[in-house]
Amino acid sequence: MTHRTTFIARYLDPLDRLSEFLFGLVMVLSFTLGAGLIVDEGEQATRHMLLAIIGCNIAWGLIDGAMYIINSLCERSGKARLLESLQEAGGERDAVALVGDVLDD
Repeated sequence: MTHRTTFIARYLDPLDRLSEFLFGLVMVLSFTLGAGLIVDEGEQATRHMLLAIIGCNIAWGLIDGAMYIINSLCERSGKARLLESLQEAGGERDAVALVGDVLDD
């Protein structure tokens, strides 16, 4: 279990983990509450609703994972461009100015 915990903690900070949990919970609750109003009662209806909820969460996970990868690639390419700019800088003053442009106030 510690291997999983370190893997998750390595790639998702606590705020990301909490927000993903809450978004998933909101999605499931809105889906079940909304479907509960229009779906007939019975074992078959419950099974269909459960499968739809699982499918919706899997689709959201795939979309969210793709967005995470795209965001990570954009961040890495920005860092790589900064490193190249620093290496090509004419001197220390130019390099400090480049870093100052990138960093927040």
